[in-house]
Amino acid sequence: MGWLLCYLVTLLVSHILSLCTCQDKIVPGQYIGGNHTLVSSLGTFSLGFFNPNENSTKYFLGMRFNKFPNTALVWVANRESPLDSPDFFMLSSDGNLVVLDQTRKLVWSTNASVSASAMNHTTGLLEDTGNLVLRFEEVTLWESFDPCDTMLPGIKISLNKKTGQQRRLTSWAALDDPQPGKFTFGIDPKVPVQAFIWKETTPYYRSSVYIGKDTAHFQNPGGTAFFLSYNFDVDDVYLAYSVSDSSVKLRVWLDPTGQIKQQLWQNSSKTWLELGNSRPVDNCDFYAHCGPNSACRRGEPLSSPCKCLTGFSAKFPNQWAVGNWSSGCVREKVLTCGNGIKSYFSKLERVKLPDHFVLLNNRSMSECESECQQNCSCTAYNYVDATDGSNIGTCLAWFGELLDLEENKTIFANDIYIRVHGSELDSSENIKLEWGKRIQIIEGIAQGMLYIHKYSRLKIIHRDLKASNVLLDEKMKPRISDFGMAKIFEKNQTEANTNRSLGHTVTCHLNMQSMVISLRNQMYLALECCCWRL
Repeated sequence: MGWLLCYLVTLLVSHILSLCTCQDKIVPGQYIGGNHTLVSSLGTFSLGFFNPNENSTKYFLGMRFNKFPNTALVWVANRESPLDSPDFFMLSSDGNLVVLDQTRKLVWSTNASVSASAMNHTTGLLEDTGNLVLRFEEVTLWESFDPCDTMLPGIKISLNKKTGQQRRLTSWAALDDPQPGKFTFGIDPKVPVQAFIWKETTPYYRSSVYIGKDTAHFQNPGGTAFFLSYNFDVDDVYLAYSVSDSSVKLRVWLDPTGQIKQQLWQNSSKTWLELGNSRPVDNCDFYAHCGPNSACRRGEPLSSPCKCLTGFSAKFPNQWAVGNWSSGCVREKVLTCGNGIKSYFSKLERVKLPDHFVLLNNRSMSECESECQQNCSCTAYNYVDATDGSNIGTCLAWFGELLDLEENKTIFANDIYIRVHGSELDSSENIKLEWGKRIQIIEGIAQGMLYIHKYSRLKIIHRDLKASNVLLDEKMKPRISDFGMAKIFEKNQTEANTNRSLGHTVTCHLNMQSMVISLRNQMYLALECCCWRL
């Protein structure tokens, strides 16, 4: 008789508990199993055991929009440990919310630290925001807003700069398998002012750079506004979405292919509408698509989205010709930098700033530029104004290759200044010539003039000899140039020949790379003389 009484008591308790599953909370002594659910106070969300789809035989404790029963789960508890049947969700003796299998073996737990005095007095509550919380009186001990693969309004993707604790999205393994997949979305732990999608441990997509705090405004096709807020000025940096109307159902979903999508529920069609902000979709969205020291141009033809930055050329032109841009670009000339050498910077507007930068806080624009100018290792810089209206903002500096730079950005765009070449500084110490060398140059000019006047087959009267028409080669030997005003005489002729063509005169070809120097500026460097006439 004892076993029969026990069976009847168990059956009665199970029946009583099943009557409580329509509530929005679970208390000690209650459990959820079978097809019973918790439902939030306004009926927005439900929590219970579900199959991922109609073909699946596995069960997960999950949350979904209650009024859209056929939509995907927005949060899953036991995603790494599927069940063969919809078993038990309850409060355990230690005060935690747990999932047990049919043998009462622990499958999942909130694993919160619960004091001994609170262990028999905790409550599980499903809020109408989609947050499942474990509470003791008014204290929240744990919450499900540590997201799965979906962000709901109010959920934060975050990183604590002091503790390193992170909240990330992790994709499902497949559309019908909630187990953790290959892709994660979170804030960059190295420089926490940008977000990444990683494929396993490899960068797959990188967001724009977010400095300070702000809120971006978006408009959906129905006219309702939603917002992306960020704050990177605090220790616990975060990204979060919100909506202007709580009746609007918005979700941000990292799908199993690694694409992050913004979706709105459409009551008329009973489907999710994808907004136009999914990433990655364009070639330029994929991390470092064009390789280092190049720019990916959003909106350009698929056959040619990449270009080398000013002062760079393709590292392997043959690969670029067939559409493989991953090798990127290299400098055409070695940068000159140091004493007396001024660097120049090429400005690129409305770009997604490249990766691997260093943050230099509390700088003015001039300080930012000066620090990069004076540091020969600095390849580029960007300046972001302070949000408080002062002239002290944030300087971003790059000290190597420029990777994952994108042009033609429409939102979250910035300007960048890239070091392109150097030129000597109007310093007298750099351009002084010894008097002995000057006398050699003067003698060389005199010898050249004597030759064209007396010893050349044709007498040539230059008529425009001046410092700017005397060039020096790399050995500092003078060459007379610019015979545009010269007149030609035969040996015994005293009147000018009207034929002023000097194509038949002696021509000296210098290599394009040789440096010639003009006397007018005290033999100051010039770089592009290829041909001149004697």
